[in-house]
Amino acid sequence: MVVADTAIWIDYLQTKQSALGSELTKLIGAGRVALVGVVLAEILRGIRGPEERDLIERRLEGATFLEMSKAAWRRAGIISSDLDSRGLPIPMTDVFIAALALEDGHEIYTRDKHFERIPGLRLYQAEGDSA
Repeated sequence: MVVADTAIWIDYLQTKQSALGSELTKLIGAGRVALVGVVLAEILRGIRGPEERDLIERRLEGATFLEMSKAAWRRAGIISSDLDSRGLPIPMTDVFIAALALEDGHEIYTRDKHFERIPGLRLYQAEGDSA
């Protein structure tokens, strides 16, 4: 399963024809995309009205929703503490995404380089992408 972060979803929702949007469309079609609560909340935060909300929620239906367990919340705290102690903090929302992905062995589809700071986290690479 691939957990797409907020920036990837926004690109998909705004422009399905972009490289990121097209790749996410493929992953959704293959049943490989996961949506997490913090990403859902960030997406819905940017909505401008009920019609747009209905449209976006229909487009998100192709993703599997993942819940955070107590173990994942604990892991998020440990990851954040470790990164902070090394002077490498990242936004807590992204720590939540990473902790959930690590908990179940999922990859993360992102453009944000700070995810690379998290040991053991696997980042999704689209075919033809060079890291």
